[in-house]
Amino acid sequence: ECAAEPSALLRLKALLDRGADIEYRAGEGWSALQTAAEYGNAPAAELLLRRGADINAVDAAGRSALLWACIQGKHEVLSVLLRWGADREGRTRQGEAAIELAARSAKCKSLLLG
Repeated sequence: ECAAEPSALLRLKALLDRGADIEYRAGEGWSALQTAAEYGNAPAAELLLRRGADINAVDAAGRSALLWACIQGKHEVLSVLLRWGADREGRTRQGEAAIELAARSAKCKSLLLG
């Protein structure tokens, strides 16, 4: 099931209600919040943040949810993350900044600069 599908939010809520570890890491160290950001699921990101997800957690490459939202041009998720206080100055392990990663998305660049 794709993390961006509406049913994914219901499944996520059910898992969290049953006590799932909100900071569980899969694959390359991705958290549920990073996955929501990468797939553009703003409601899931909001739910995870309300439930206490670490907004600035990074994966093995040093990418936070905010950086994933920038990479993928997911401005709705980026807006949620910024409203919740995500670190817009964070960089990947290669030194890439959010504004550089958002270069393909004018809306994301505008949110970061605004």
